[in-house]
Amino acid sequence: MPAKSLKSLGGKVGAYRKWRGVTDRTEATEKARAAFNKRFEEFPDPESARRAYYAELALKSAQVRRRKAGS
Repeated sequence: MPAKSLKSLGGKVGAYRKWRGVTDRTEATEKARAAFNKRFEEFPDPESARRAYYAELALKSAQVRRRKAGS
């Protein structure tokens, strides 16, 4: 089995273990979402800061995909 497949399978096992017995995933991730959103509150316009953050992620993702396609 290729290393990538083993890594993927290991990730699945970890995710299944983490979420077993959890009935409300929204409640389980509430603290993490609050901490993530707090980083934008320091800006005068939190919504614009959030949009800029996601636009940067999209740009980085596109750059990586382009690099991989060229390889």
